[in-house]
Amino acid sequence: VLIIGGNDYYPGGSAYTNIYLGTWTQSQITNYGNTVLTNIEKAVVTVQTAGVAVVLGTVVDPGATPVVAAVLTNSTYRDRVAAAISSVNTGLKGLADKHHVPLMDLYALEKAVFGPNTNLYSTLTLGNVAINLQGNDGGSAHTNAFVSDGYHPNTVLQGIFANVAMQAWNSAYGATLNLFSEREILSVALIPYGGSDTLQARIGAYTNYVYVPTNIPPT
Repeated sequence: VLIIGGNDYYPGGSAYTNIYLGTWTQSQITNYGNTVLTNIEKAVVTVQTAGVAVVLGTVVDPGATPVVAAVLTNSTYRDRVAAAISSVNTGLKGLADKHHVPLMDLYALEKAVFGPNTNLYSTLTLGNVAINLQGNDGGSAHTNAFVSDGYHPNTVLQGIFANVAMQAWNSAYGATLNLFSEREILSVALIPYGGSDTLQARIGAYTNYVYVPTNIPPT
């Protein structure tokens, strides 16, 4: 599972800052994105050449994380970065077709979970339990979506991401991995199950976030 490129748009880094502030031209944004795509393609080719089956993931937008939203408060500016990342992800779909690898659309999943930067959702209901999407887990608040740094996903979100990855293996390579149920995700996160499954009403089927190009090589 190859999920890279996020650090190329790390908040506080040159690219994120210049795009957020509007100091880069569209040409500079495009050229930078093309460099990111070139680097990701090198990684895909290197792994495939070694005989390893690949599942590729899109680049996620860090603008919805609590620490970024709290410091870089202009949501319209954060959406500038989101647009640049979205353009890179369009290029990644092209790479998926070119190299015949399945693509997990984690960017689309993120937007379904968090909403747009200009109108971020406050909660996600999973297993009929409200997950605080802007909450940091200081060690005991397991229903917070992020760990204590306010940037990296906590257990519940990781369970959702894991299901998309397993769905990609099942859809593209004929694997028979059992996805985590909502009850299981909550159990691993030490959260009591709320009595009913509620996630799919928000995000839909996991297959919605898996793109399988033609001519996937056998494993």
